[in-house]
Amino acid sequence: MLVGNVGDTEEYDYSTIYETIKRYYPPAEKGLTAGDLLKTKEYERYNRLLRSNFQDKVYYKEKWKAFKAYLKGGLDKPVRETTAVLYPCYSGAITIEKKTSGNLTYIKELHFFISLLGPYYSLIGLDRLEVTLPDLLRTAEQELRERNRLYHSRVALTISPCYEYERPMKALARLIGAQFPEYRQVPFALASREWTHTALYTPDSHSATLIFHALFGRHFPLTEKVRGDETAGCEDWRKES
Repeated sequence: MLVGNVGDTEEYDYSTIYETIKRYYPPAEKGLTAGDLLKTKEYERYNRLLRSNFQDKVYYKEKWKAFKAYLKGGLDKPVRETTAVLYPCYSGAITIEKKTSGNLTYIKELHFFISLLGPYYSLIGLDRLEVTLPDLLRTAEQELRERNRLYHSRVALTISPCYEYERPMKALARLIGAQFPEYRQVPFALASREWTHTALYTPDSHSATLIFHALFGRHFPLTEKVRGDETAGCEDWRKES
């Protein structure tokens, strides 16, 4: 993995990301309860945005269903929606490769995240495993019966266009850029930074809050080891000279 500095310097400016987060999440204050969060003007903005995108069926069909079909046509591959309506992004996955041997399946997926809060997106490749194993499960009559169960395991994240993800990731970035010209990719080095300045509506006491969580949500963990260049996308944030 290539590591670099993508912090605010004379070259790069990410202030719009920070201002976006502060617009939709209230300041982190000691003693702030879940009930307090839901009464803030920031939550009102956040909730209104989610409702208009996900609960308005006509809008959802015209914007996001159409976008899904656009990606499917452009990539010539099926697109699986992974959107969780509690979180501020439209997301999905494209299967790049799938191999099965006996009861084991190895899957490579390219995931995309389009933020609702501002003109930001993220692309991450995920390698994962699925294995079918027998297990003892109780029936409604409390009898033990052997049945097959499917188990999942996430292996690694690819965070820039490289190796087998290079061509599909670049193609997906071009399609997103054509559909949303004002959107910019958030470098993984920035997205994976801890964020403590505002309170999120879906906290997790077991893991730190990251900039990725604020912009896109917690439905895609960033806990696996990564490969690639974590500064990919930083050129979109270079200051104009």
